Amino acid sequence: MQFLDTTNGIVGEIHFVTPSTTNASPGWMGTIASSTFTKRNGTATVPAGAVTMRCSLVSGGDSTVTGVMVIDDLSVAVIPVVAVVPPTILAGNFFPNPTFEVGVNMDNPSTAAPAGNWIRGGNDGTINLVITNNSVSPTHSLALVDNSGGYGEWYNFYTLSGVAENDVLDVQFFQLYSTTNGSMRLSFAFIDSMGFTRANTDFNAPTNGSGGQSPGWLGSIAGSPFERVSGRLLVPAETVKLRVNFASGGAGSVTGIMVIDDLSVRLSKPIITDFGPQPGGFNLVWNSMPSKTYAVQFSSSLGATASWGSLLTGQAGDISLSNTYLDTVVHPGKTGFYRVIQE
Repeated sequence: MQFLDTTNGIVGEIHFVTPSTTNASPGWMGTIASSTFTKRNGTATVPAGAVTMRCSLVSGGDSTVTGVMVIDDLSVAVIPVVAVVPPTILAGNFFPNPTFEVGVNMDNPSTAAPAGNWIRGGNDGTINLVITNNSVSPTHSLALVDNSGGYGEWYNFYTLSGVAENDVLDVQFFQLYSTTNGSMRLSFAFIDSMGFTRANTDFNAPTNGSGGQSPGWLGSIAGSPFERVSGRLLVPAETVKLRVNFASGGAGSVTGIMVIDDLSVRLSKPIITDFGPQPGGFNLVWNSMPSKTYAVQFSSSLGATASWGSLLTGQAGDISLSNTYLDTVVHPGKTGFYRVIQE
């Protein structure tokens, strides 16, 4: 099942694969005519930008695959569920399935298929797991468990919609890890229409590149706490997709464990990050995007009757991804409130 956008680009997919551990379905009696069908259910989250759903019945990616597969009574229905977004997800998140709770076979670590176009990669697929023995928002999380000389990764291509050059993306996720001989990583890359990488950011765990444990590591996944990681990414020119890679290491010698959960991405918001008195006035600092302009406003009170007056308008976002403003006005009573508005 694939979800397509207005350009017929794939923005999400999920595969219902016949079991690899058996050669026949339950009730198979040697022929199609004499065998019974098995009911199968699943769920798929519709990603942002999807306008078409395409279903394909495929005989296999390898030409050596032979046999028979028959389906009937294929039905699709919208599940009337009110989504509850945990506080660990950024407000305004657009990344699909951020808590890794939706997908197929989610309670089977090695065959689980998280919705949102997550795909297993690397030369050792057994490294890539979905686990249930620790998570931020219950009950699933994405894991790399590497005890070999191989390499494993989860990867995801997400088609960006409503995102322009010089916008900024806020990213946030939670991780725990214990690695030897190097780091594992979660990476974000901006991809153009030709498939070339325009910019890439790695969040290495640990950051020293030589191995170690996350804060509070207690010797196992189940007993260890997650730590929050966040960052801000500048969108380069000609970007059409965001590629996310969760990889067990650049070298085969890297072994260990890394787990992530509650991965969210949003267009950056103008959050005030610092403020206080400075010589000659009162200084504000806020997160900005080079693609936007900003206004700083002041009010002597809060509430429905507050009167906000502009101290500054039309200030362009800085390439440093942060802007400052020094308010030199002496306000009555020397008290009041500030806010920053993205124009």
